Amino acid sequence: MTRKSPRPGVWLISSGDYSSYRVHAAFATEELVKEVCDAANTGNEWSDYQVEYRELHTAMPERKILYGMRVQRGYTDTTWSEVESWQQVVWPWDYEYPTTARPRVRATGSHKPGHGWSEVSASGSDLAAVRQAFSDRWAQVKAQEEGL
Repeated sequence: MTRKSPRPGVWLISSGDYSSYRVHAAFATEELVKEVCDAANTGNEWSDYQVEYRELHTAMPERKILYGMRVQRGYTDTTWSEVESWQQVVWPWDYEYPTTARPRVRATGSHKPGHGWSEVSASGSDLAAVRQAFSDRWAQVKAQEEGL
């Protein structure tokens, strides 16, 4: 099955993660890249070649401002940090690039004091929506902690 994309792109063979990540080759078609990747992985138990698709940009991509808010608590801490607000410019290929106006809201970890690392956060491209989403989720977590 061939991938359908609204914009032209390029097919890549890559391997590794984080600091060992590498792009080895680029191909024009999905069929060819899969054939080469399968061949490269065959007979070598250490091979971890993967197929990726990347959009081919023909003009300057749109960058967006990403707004965020968060509070954190360390593994053994019993109190939350001060609320931290931040903003950064992100490119379409960045992990946090907002694809909708709706903020991403997370409450991760254990929310029991002294029982592991915790974070409550919200991020997105609409500052007012981020502030509201964070405030709502932060209020929920505080209410849970107080037993309400």
